[in-house]
Amino acid sequence: MTEDDKYRELPVESTGEWYRYGWVWFVFTIPFAAVLFGIVMIVSANYQPDDVVVDNYYKEGKGINKRIARDAKADELGVRVTLEALTDTGAVFGIEAAGGDIQMSLFHVTDQKQDMTFQLVSQGEGVYTVSSAEFARRLNQPGIWYIEFTDYDWRLRTRLQTPISTLALGPS
Repeated sequence: MTEDDKYRELPVESTGEWYRYGWVWFVFTIPFAAVLFGIVMIVSANYQPDDVVVDNYYKEGKGINKRIARDAKADELGVRVTLEALTDTGAVFGIEAAGGDIQMSLFHVTDQKQDMTFQLVSQGEGVYTVSSAEFARRLNQPGIWYIEFTDYDWRLRTRLQTPISTLALGPS
């Protein structure tokens, strides 16, 4: 055998096409599945972002002292809120030791799209109304909400498990 024969290529017999081998598909499947699941995760994360997570946590953190001061002011003033009546078209609230423009907000615990804010209408002598069939419907259906009453100086807030028939907020 000569020196050249030693390095000569041996003929290779083909046993079939590459796509007929199971190991080739096994090796291709793993990276393909990773790319596919990555695309699914990106699409699902962008389709329904998480409302529970606050985007600007620093700004939210700075406002906590202001909220605590407003809660303390409500205790100091002796502000008390009671649900007087709940009808199909709205609600009537009795609010003691308060005056001026009062705003009421209803926050869903997980879905920010369901949040509602209303300006309460004073009927005189501490009686305030809100006219909203949607608000009344949400208080009559099962769910978990936060309800908040605010004025310029004070804030009362509590967690509700609906449906409700009574509500009383005030100094503890």
